[in-house]
Amino acid sequence: MDYPTEQKIADFLQKKKIEFTREQPFILKQNGSERWRIVYPDFYLMDYGIIIEFFGVQGKQSYDEKTKYKKDGYYTTGLKYISVYPNTENWQEYVIQRIKTINKCRFESSNKL
Repeated sequence: MDYPTEQKIADFLQKKKIEFTREQPFILKQNGSERWRIVYPDFYLMDYGIIIEFFGVQGKQSYDEKTKYKKDGYYTTGLKYISVYPNTENWQEYVIQRIKTINKCRFESSNKL
């Protein structure tokens, strides 16, 4: 099985000619809270308005809490994101399908992916 890593994701996006920035800051608001916090997602796909997060650690309480905070914050703030985990099967296909699903209208007239 080809397990994803941040570097493999970056290489894959470059191979597909999908432009991205690394760790672009976003301000998130937690649902039900008045607090705002700056986060730095792994990848931001500028042309698609999508964040990709590689959550490479599971089962460690502090990391799991940070993961939950980010996912809840992206949802609450209305940001589109794709979560990738070490055990995500066929992760390249999964990423492409999620981009297409999130931006369905853009892909009806484009064969970029």
